[in-house]
Amino acid sequence: MYSPLDDATAHGQGLANEFEKQAKADGLAVLSYDATNDNAVDFRSIPTKIKGEHPDIIMYGGMDATGGPFEKQAQQLASAARMLGGDGLCADSLAKLAGEVEADIHFQPFELNPKMGATGQDIVEHIAQKYGSGPSDIERSRNAIRARGAELGFTFDMEKRGRIYNTFDAHRLLHWAEGEGKQKALKNALFTAYFTEGRNPSDHAVLLDVAKSVGLDAARAAQILDSDEYAAEVRAREQFYTSRGINAVPSVIINERHLIRGGQPAEVFEQTLKQLAAEAHEAA
Repeated sequence: MYSPLDDATAHGQGLANEFEKQAKADGLAVLSYDATNDNAVDFRSIPTKIKGEHPDIIMYGGMDATGGPFEKQAQQLASAARMLGGDGLCADSLAKLAGEVEADIHFQPFELNPKMGATGQDIVEHIAQKYGSGPSDIERSRNAIRARGAELGFTFDMEKRGRIYNTFDAHRLLHWAEGEGKQKALKNALFTAYFTEGRNPSDHAVLLDVAKSVGLDAARAAQILDSDEYAAEVRAREQFYTSRGINAVPSVIINERHLIRGGQPAEVFEQTLKQLAAEAHEAA
């Protein structure tokens, strides 16, 4: 049995609704639907209520700011339900370390294909040309990515994601969204739009719709997209990191000193953060 939960934002509600549809399609019984407040810090009333319904899984759509504390409080109340999610819990290591480690997360621009044209390219054709991968290699990689996403409650829909696109304008919006306190929300929403829904992240209409879904000013977003605003800043940040050896993603830099390369398990991040936190405490 399954209980959906969101953080009362449009994006979080969209994720929770997708979780609910997939659960029903898989034949799971859906229990009550609840929502947190994205400014709340005490969530005990909701896990207490959910605990009484005895769900096997709680699926959370929302941001880490509420996902981590919610999961910790649910565990303190001895909830046996496994908690999965999209944005709010994909950073599982941070959820486990809530209250022990404070994380201020920033996304830096990096383009895998900066010369990609406006219409994009068939993704299978692109991967074959760029990496020399054959059909069996591509299918094996797709299955691995799909499985890893499913473990964290994120859907990679390979049938919908048939093309690869230029992402520079998306990076310009992300640069602006950082100053608005919405960068992480926008980044996660863009992931869903492309990897799950197969939408074109270079299409200005798509970018405006996604920006609006996370509470950003659509008129201001349109103004940015219709100009070259933040282009120089994004190029400068890209060059800064590539000049320092960042030539692939994901690359996670902690405290501007420690680098973790590749899609590592959550346990790697948890152990690293614990070690760095202990070293900082000893040095204090």
